[in-house]
Amino acid sequence: MSTPKYTAFHRNRLGGLLFPSEFLIRTMLGRYQNLTLSHDYEGKRLLDLGFGDGRNLPLLCGLGADVYGVEPEREVCSMVSARAADEGLPCDLRTGSNARIPFEDAFFDYIVASHSIYYVEPNATFDTNLREACRVLKPGGFLISTLPDTDNFILKNAVALDDGHYRITSDPFELRNGSIFRAFSSRDEVSATYGALFRDLSIATFRDDWYGLFVSGFVVVCSKSERSAQQ
Repeated sequence: MSTPKYTAFHRNRLGGLLFPSEFLIRTMLGRYQNLTLSHDYEGKRLLDLGFGDGRNLPLLCGLGADVYGVEPEREVCSMVSARAADEGLPCDLRTGSNARIPFEDAFFDYIVASHSIYYVEPNATFDTNLREACRVLKPGGFLISTLPDTDNFILKNAVALDDGHYRITSDPFELRNGSIFRAFSSRDEVSATYGALFRDLSIATFRDDWYGLFVSGFVVVCSKSERSAQQ
């Protein structure tokens, strides 16, 4: 997504304090019985896909990973790169998108897609995004992503399209109107969609009421299957 409002929104946020997403702290640092994730980050290549204001970069760099990032808006990419340099965060941030990740095949050990992978470009689908993420992951590499469910506030008055895709029309922040999202109604739907390319799925849910703003969805952790690596 690339709009003047989106750029201005991140420009304003970059002037203040930024904190990493709670789900990412819990997932990448926590130990849970039903979470299948290698916590071996030191020296591994990690992509922050759709890094936005860069709030997760300090956490990811702090894990000892070699951090890369992709963001669709060139100005946002430049602003976040400048802030990262000022804060001594070694990361390689490039302009790209969910459907066009500017790295070679099997380059990454981890991909983090924090509130990003469900944005779908014109003439593409969510499956396009998953295949592109799979392409740049090493066999056995991990994808950590969040997805909205169909109760999420962002889908209020959204226009239903094909195969679980929606056009956003009533974003209260006026940042995402016109964007196409993929939303999911159940764990089974998530598993069926990811299962063609990924294995060892660990799925968490979140349902938060932030003073009348209802945010809900899924956190999905999975690894690239050998089958998809051979395709």
